[in-house]
Amino acid sequence: MHPFIRPGDWVTVIPSAGRAGGEIRPGDCVVFRDRGKRWLIHRVIDCPEGSNRLLTKGDALLSPDHPVERKSIAGVVAAVERRESGRSHLLDRPRNRFLGRLTARLSRFETVVFSAFPGGGILFIRLVKSPRWILTRLFFP
Repeated sequence: MHPFIRPGDWVTVIPSAGRAGGEIRPGDCVVFRDRGKRWLIHRVIDCPEGSNRLLTKGDALLSPDHPVERKSIAGVVAAVERRESGRSHLLDRPRNRFLGRLTARLSRFETVVFSAFPGGGILFIRLVKSPRWILTRLFFP
């Protein structure tokens, strides 16, 4: 989830049923086990209406994960604390929820661009990823 969650950061995770509204939405960072049984924190980029599956993607990845069953979600990241600076970012605040949704949209856009232009090169990848990276660094220092 770099650059949003960085090495050494502490995350606070709450059960998805225990949060206000109780619903998982695009932009939320969720904790789940992947097919290899590793624990992951990835951002939800799509929640198809009426589906039991979510589309997730790590912020640094080029493509989304396999669809994740809602029942396999262990929790939602509620806060990220930067150990090096001591700053805490509460993700349930309106501004931070908006930024999470915007990040999810940019991530979705990246997926479309990378699938349309495979093998675009490192400069191309950095150019496409830069708006999301700048957004993360600017609002979540």
